[in-house]
Amino acid sequence: MTADNSAPPAEQVTADDRKMPRSFLQLSIAMGVSMVGTQGTAFAFSVWTVERPFGATWWSIVLFASYAGAAGASFLIGRFLDSFGSARALHVCLWGGLITTSVELVLLAIGVFEPWMLVGTTLVSGAVAGVQQPAYAATTAWILPRAQLSRGQGVVGTISSVALVVAPALAGALLAIGSIPVVLLVDVVSFLIALVLYGLLRLQRKQIVTASGDDAESAKESRSMRVAWDYIAGRRHLLVLAFLLPFTTLMLSTRYVLRAPMVLGRAEDGTQVLALVQGIGAIGGILGGLALAYRPPKRLDGLVMGAGLVLAGLAGQALTGLNHPVLWCVGTVVINFTLPAVGGIAMALFQAQCPDNLRGRVASLVAGMLAIANPVAVLLAGPFANHPGQALAEIAVDHGVTIFGSDPIAGVSLTLVGTGVAAALAGAAALTIGPFRRASSRAGEATD
Repeated sequence: MTADNSAPPAEQVTADDRKMPRSFLQLSIAMGVSMVGTQGTAFAFSVWTVERPFGATWWSIVLFASYAGAAGASFLIGRFLDSFGSARALHVCLWGGLITTSVELVLLAIGVFEPWMLVGTTLVSGAVAGVQQPAYAATTAWILPRAQLSRGQGVVGTISSVALVVAPALAGALLAIGSIPVVLLVDVVSFLIALVLYGLLRLQRKQIVTASGDDAESAKESRSMRVAWDYIAGRRHLLVLAFLLPFTTLMLSTRYVLRAPMVLGRAEDGTQVLALVQGIGAIGGILGGLALAYRPPKRLDGLVMGAGLVLAGLAGQALTGLNHPVLWCVGTVVINFTLPAVGGIAMALFQAQCPDNLRGRVASLVAGMLAIANPVAVLLAGPFANHPGQALAEIAVDHGVTIFGSDPIAGVSLTLVGTGVAAALAGAAALTIGPFRRASSRAGEATD
């Protein structure tokens, strides 16, 4: 006996389908509250780590531990997510985050917390986040009607962007009047609030685990990641998307490392300009999520994604590599506006095209591939900009191309522009593939 992995049938969109289920909104608020606490803690620990000896090195190790934990857990959890139940896994993640933050709070309170301990707790936190992301994606896909998947991803992106704005401001204010344990205490409270909100939904009791079976063959298949990969590989538009997203994430994530040295090295009042760029960019993220929530594409999702990546690369990342504060602000707004929409549409496409018994494993597989791109970008962006990038910028100047400058930041400028152009070219290349260009998240609109 084997599970039916055929594409889901088309659904008739009704007036009720246009209403966001209350359970989805309550779950999204719960996740948003916990995210505010988590991001606030990350901000506080970045300050705490950098102020210590060899702080920059320790912080890079901490970031790598976070990304590595997330990537590893995303791949490993996929074998069990569908059979265990995504809603139940999400509940476990909230408890895991609460316990990890509580341990950090206790160690800080008694004065024995050291950077190497932060690496360990961050590795655990990253693993929890690596499980939570695909579990959240699979749970929302189970709650929402298929006609609402794109709008739902827009709501998720909006709440995430708001949390990224609120968390650093709140953590900074708490650090000004208190200390890091105060920030962690707020994080603990945020997890408790999220657990209460989640508990009221009783999702883990209501969810039907579609991948579980009565015989040994069904049980084995319900944990096989190969089944999920075979499903993606058998649909050309999903296969293109599975490779397009990690590559463009690798290219565009270099901005997290290079934006600060670019602004601080070129602006007269670099700190204030950097804060301005990040603040304005956060507004772009909120607007991008709202745009997807209220005006999701009705068809041709692949066309929208490809065009969005071209826009994010050329009018977003590439502009942040040029030498003017206005261009930095515009580029950051554009890239933050387009990426939530592109990512949300992509996740909605995977959710809509996959049968119920594969959603958890497919979400885990995609999340793992994306998670790998981030640590690679963090590790390679700086060294590439400082050495090959700088050498290429000097060669460009020798040939009369001066847009990157000739100072020590020229390599950073060239790398930002180059990665933006590479992401745009990848998006444009994907648009030449008919099944991808015509792909739609509307259930039953298979494109192969």
